[in-house]
Amino acid sequence: TPNIQSLFSGQSYFLNDKLRAFYGLAGGGPTLDAVELPNEGRRGILTHPGLMLLLGRPNASNPIARGLFVQRNVRGNEIPPPPQGVVIPPLAPPGAGLSTRARLEQHTTEPLCAACHDHIDPPGFALESFDAVGRFRTVDSGQPVNTSGNMTSQNDVDGPFATGGELLDRLAQSGDVKRCFAKHYLSFAVSRELADEDVCSLSRVADDFGKSGDLKQLIVSVATSDAFRLRATEAPGAQP
Repeated sequence: TPNIQSLFSGQSYFLNDKLRAFYGLAGGGPTLDAVELPNEGRRGILTHPGLMLLLGRPNASNPIARGLFVQRNVRGNEIPPPPQGVVIPPLAPPGAGLSTRARLEQHTTEPLCAACHDHIDPPGFALESFDAVGRFRTVDSGQPVNTSGNMTSQNDVDGPFATGGELLDRLAQSGDVKRCFAKHYLSFAVSRELADEDVCSLSRVADDFGKSGDLKQLIVSVATSDAFRLRATEAPGAQP
């Protein structure tokens, strides 16, 4: 039975000969074929080279963008933008003998910045084994890559992790991640943002999927929910 955990596992990605050469592999042809990228700590969709590229900067990785993606899109946590009027100090330039992580840690020493970055940065640091274009690395600007961190967002993956792989394994097992996925899926199925009247449908769909992670059953739950089957209408006599 297909399960959400399969999205967060595996190290096989579709590459052609040019992509294989780019990611350090020989062989292949012009067609995209499933190719193993072993010994790189990859775990499914969250470490997909394309996603790492999308969430990177032109010349460096981007733990902030990657961390925000995990918190907002995978865990369902709301991270507010910086307060208006706050002057954000610039990052030290790449190549200054500092890793991307060290540059970011210098950037977020101010207490006002740290309040949000303590939540944003750890899942981004967990993905620092992948550079700006998703290639595996163990060294960044001459410094060993450090993918450890501590999650403190009051979810079921909270706590310290020694390596990014440890956090990725927790995300694959997380009930909160399953419920977030169910919310996104229901919203996609009804082609709109969920509203107050969808609370009961969302609760049932998310609770069921949070227990099983069964992707086929999720489709059934969504298709039989009131949010999917019914549409709110105006009361009789309402003015257009």
